[in-house]
Amino acid sequence: MGGDDLKPQTPIQILRCLDLGGYSVHVAHGKLVIRGPQPLAGPLRENVKANRDHLVAIVDEFCGGEWPGVSAPRVDGTPDSEVVG
Repeated sequence: MGGDDLKPQTPIQILRCLDLGGYSVHVAHGKLVIRGPQPLAGPLRENVKANRDHLVAIVDEFCGGEWPGVSAPRVDGTPDSEVVG
């Protein structure tokens, strides 16, 4: 299977992967803010960067600015890691 056979993830797939990893996303001042239990490994993937505007539009318009919909506070008291992009 060659590298050309793989297609980039759609914005919905990206949001679902973040959710499965325990990360939340919200829009602040037109930027995507990703919070989670630990820092993301390395920079954002190219398909996330390429779809950033679309991700912002989806989260802002259809999710009320937050993904997943309602963020629960962390029960262990540790701060979330945050990536702004």
